[in-house]
Amino acid sequence: MAVNETGSLVFIDGILNKYKYLNILKENLNQGAIKLNLLDDFYFQQHNDPKHAQLEL
Repeated sequence: MAVNETGSLVFIDGILNKYKYLNILKENLNQGAIKLNLLDDFYFQQHNDPKHAQLEL
């Protein structure tokens, strides 16, 4: 979400877990930043839901 536009809507089948969440980010985060013209000044923020806090490199 940006000041004047939103990114893509992603539908989730079943229950969201850390693996589905990471896959959504991998498939959509960069595309959303490009669509919103945010690549030069881009910050990704999320809340502290446990599936969001799992670090996987």
